[in-house]
Amino acid sequence: MTRLRCFIVLFAAAWLVACAGPSLDEVPNRVVTGTYHVDAGGQWFVPCGAAVADRYWVTFVGAAVQQRERAEHAFLNRIPGRYGVRWRAALGDSAEGDPEGPGPTSRYALVRELIDTAEAPDAFCGA
Repeated sequence: MTRLRCFIVLFAAAWLVACAGPSLDEVPNRVVTGTYHVDAGGQWFVPCGAAVADRYWVTFVGAAVQQRERAEHAFLNRIPGRYGVRWRAALGDSAEGDPEGPGPTSRYALVRELIDTAEAPDAFCGA
């Protein structure tokens, strides 16, 4: 019976590893545009054309951290916190995102480069 349990546990573990999705580090970067929204609940990104419910929890990494700080001094710290953005990011559904994020079933935007920002939330969503 003990060998059978070990086999079942090993099989289940192997299955979980094989079926797990890629981490955000493995998701390719791409240029995306949309609205960056900051509120008491966190930092969110809504791609152009997407519903607000399809938002992504935002985490800045690498050079994007300093780029965001510079942009904050320009206008990103104004209220309300909704701005147009164009950035290079990995978007994905992952539990590998920000540990302080909204939970393991959320979508994450791992922002690696700010390309452009604008005060109008839909500035980069035009035709």
